[in-house]
Amino acid sequence: MELKINREELCSSEVILKTRQEQSVELDYVLPDYYPEIFKIQKCFTSPRIASYSVSGSKLTYELCVNIKIAYHDDKSCAVHVVDQKMMFTKSVELGKTCANPKVIITPSVDYMNCRAVNSRRLDIRGAVSMDICVTDDCKKEVICDAYGMDIELHKKPITYPVNKLYAEKQVTITDDFELGISKPAINDILCFDACVSSTDKKIIANKMVAKGEVCINMFYTCESDKIETLSFTLPFSQIIDIEGIDDRFDCNIDADIMNCEITPRSDGDGNTKVVDCSVSIMVKCHACRMGTLELVCDEYSTSFGTTDQRETIHYDTMPQWINSSFSVGCSFDTGEDKVERVYGVMTNVKNCHFTADAEKNELIADGTICCTLIACTEDGQNIFADKEENFTYSISLENAPDDCYISVNIVSTSCSYNILSDGTVDAKIELKACGSVWCSKESECITDIFADEENPIQKDENCALKLYFSESGENLWDIAKRYHSSAKLIMDENDIEDEVISNDMMLIIPIM
Repeated sequence: MELKINREELCSSEVILKTRQEQSVELDYVLPDYYPEIFKIQKCFTSPRIASYSVSGSKLTYELCVNIKIAYHDDKSCAVHVVDQKMMFTKSVELGKTCANPKVIITPSVDYMNCRAVNSRRLDIRGAVSMDICVTDDCKKEVICDAYGMDIELHKKPITYPVNKLYAEKQVTITDDFELGISKPAINDILCFDACVSSTDKKIIANKMVAKGEVCINMFYTCESDKIETLSFTLPFSQIIDIEGIDDRFDCNIDADIMNCEITPRSDGDGNTKVVDCSVSIMVKCHACRMGTLELVCDEYSTSFGTTDQRETIHYDTMPQWINSSFSVGCSFDTGEDKVERVYGVMTNVKNCHFTADAEKNELIADGTICCTLIACTEDGQNIFADKEENFTYSISLENAPDDCYISVNIVSTSCSYNILSDGTVDAKIELKACGSVWCSKESECITDIFADEENPIQKDENCALKLYFSESGENLWDIAKRYHSSAKLIMDENDIEDEVISNDMMLIIPIM
């Protein structure tokens, strides 16, 4: 006689690394001869991005690109001049283990950036950038789902779990050029710009996923009239990504992060700088999950032999919850004595974003800070830059939010509207978008191995075919059957009972097997 055991693999998301790294930024810059001298620094724009990353063995390596633009004016005009510098850093961090299918999220943010003029032609820049790093991998565990032979009896617990999880990512580069049009003046310098993925869509075909979306770009540039102009445009993208095994049974989600954005002005056919060449690199991340049901073995015994087992508390993922939610944050600028006549726009950046799951309210709570820079013109023709930070808290409803969650959500600014009030203040309304996924984990005690001792048979009274047992309300038939080496199903059939839990005090007939 032999005990045969069937096993299944349970997969759950395991956080391999969650840390923060810092990078100091130091730049001593001397203006070229063709730049006018510095009279006043107006604004230092800093844009950090992760240009690339890779995991080799147990090490994560990534390239950090910090783009710095300093806006200043000279003592002879109101024109805004722009100094543009790019700094590259290579960083690495040990993961502590080799990952089979790592998922990497690196979110850079500016801690601080100070810029001062040492003299009329020399700039000193000092600051720091932080990178929030999270790396996850799929942890697999074998569990018993069934067993046969040696008169084994099993008590099972049904669960819903990911039968298969697929993940793929691909870096995509989009290039295009745009003409400013007749109504727009020619470009002197690009002052600043931001780019975000405003929408995504997906379609599954055999072993592939088609990822589509749009990148929205807002650009501010200077022109010969000493004014600042804006330009907004979108770049569509469509990419086929190979994902072996994916089909219509999978529930899927697309994330897309901006890795790099380059905007270069160039001359049109008439000699005017009214064309911009744009190149955007996007990391497209595809998550796919196929759910199924499984009965975990959580208790066992044999009606004929003594048994022992090994037990373990295991974690398994539930159905992922895809996040795609929009909200707005208000921000008010008081420019003091400088009365605003025209608003060019508002540059925004989200930083210090933290997520927590509220198990009682089934909510995902997002806390963060939106950093805003108002770019405007006063009544006397002066260009001004006003900074303001606003903290925000936003709640996103979840189907379930246990304490053990892996949260992969990013918040970006998608658009901004503003209004000049009669007292000279400017009210802005920033639209934010939260995208990503929440993977919740449950735990359950289960049996990972069973050992039946054929040389240790159960001693039975051969003169007894059944026993009478007086049960109390709330007792479990499984516990009674295990005590008498019988079968819970036979007891239920013999006593015409449908539920395993006894609802009333009663006498039970227990068949002796």
